[in-house]
Amino acid sequence: QHPRCLLGHRARIGGYLDLELVEEAPSHTDRLAQNVVAGFRGKEASIRNEAAAVLIPYHGIVVVGKDLWTVFDLLERIDWNAWCIIAGRLLS
Repeated sequence: QHPRCLLGHRARIGGYLDLELVEEAPSHTDRLAQNVVAGFRGKEASIRNEAAAVLIPYHGIVVVGKDLWTVFDLLERIDWNAWCIIAGRLLS
């Protein structure tokens, strides 16, 4: 079970963010692109209102949203949450 985001804020990202891990695929392939698109299916309302993200194994993260500032905001929140989770595990 993955840890919940520590700093989720309902008004900004609709509560706790479920960050989906899409299926692994080779770089620069149609299959990888299709997996990313599939990862965003069902998140259209989140994308229109704020932003959404998916993690790609061995590649990184894709964040899309209503504008660039909202995308940066979500990416920063995800990055900070990841840092907090890792630091917490190292300290426990």
